[in-house]
Amino acid sequence: MTHSRRLFGRGVRCALLCACAVLCLLVVFTVQAGSGAAETATTQPANLMLQLRSFAAGATARLEIEPTTTGGRVRLTATNLPPPNKLAPNARVYLVWATGGRILRLGELRRDARGNAALEFAHPTSFQRYSLIVTAEEHAQTDHPGGAPVFSTRAGEVHALFATSSVRPRTDDRDAHVNVTRPVVRARRVTSVAANGDFYASIDEALRSATNARDITLVGTRRATRHARGQARVGATDGMAYVRALFQRVPPPARFGANRYVLWATTPEGRSHYLGSLPRRGLNNTNTYVRATGVDAAQFDLLVTAERGRRVRGTRRVLATVKAQRVYQRPRRVGR
Repeated sequence: MTHSRRLFGRGVRCALLCACAVLCLLVVFTVQAGSGAAETATTQPANLMLQLRSFAAGATARLEIEPTTTGGRVRLTATNLPPPNKLAPNARVYLVWATGGRILRLGELRRDARGNAALEFAHPTSFQRYSLIVTAEEHAQTDHPGGAPVFSTRAGEVHALFATSSVRPRTDDRDAHVNVTRPVVRARRVTSVAANGDFYASIDEALRSATNARDITLVGTRRATRHARGQARVGATDGMAYVRALFQRVPPPARFGANRYVLWATTPEGRSHYLGSLPRRGLNNTNTYVRATGVDAAQFDLLVTAERGRRVRGTRRVLATVKAQRVYQRPRRVGR
């Protein structure tokens, strides 16, 4: 009898241990599945779908934007699209345009025999938001839309869609995972050495490999900055701008009634791109590294302004790339 009770007790304990082990395995698998699903959802953001307004009877069109690190891959598809000459007598092609302060031709929407058409293009770096229109034109090289409208979005409805990463930055290596969709500005002492693979080393490598990289000099443009100077290495690749600059003798922004210095990239076409606010402390005799998207020019100059807020383009120019019309010149005394 005693032996039977012992066997029964051992069986109960074994059963309980087995049940506990199974329960633990279920919990582990559930947690892993949940974290994997969350990671997948974070690393694979949903595509953006937009339905376009149609001006052609029976024709439909839509936009699908797939997130990318450069602002999105856009696909325009149309169905039941009539021949262009059905909408305008002299029309031969369908052209796609981005509008929003300026007009940019994105490409030709080619129609097949069934009336279907598609066009893929990358998000134009010169636009943050824009409207998309399709017109029937006479020639594919037309500079401005002037034909019959076929499709259009609402004003400013199309916007950049950036891919995000689920990798969380470590507290000791944040710069290696900085979100590149916003301007990033970091200061590093001249005597320190960048580690392989970090933020500073990545910019140094980009400036070494960029075919359009060049050295420029910045000089003061106001009386208070006539002794200020800056030496910079600049370059751009696929709409991404890289800057490594060293400033000297730049007075505090409070000298101009401001609380920060803002760095701009100026293109030969006269456009300005915000590159971020410069470090408030230790600006002089310190390497300043900058990485920013949206610069749509192979070469660009630099401009530093004194501002009271971010992304505010004022008239208080402090330093600029050396050019005859920008260099500070002491006013000449005119004799009587």
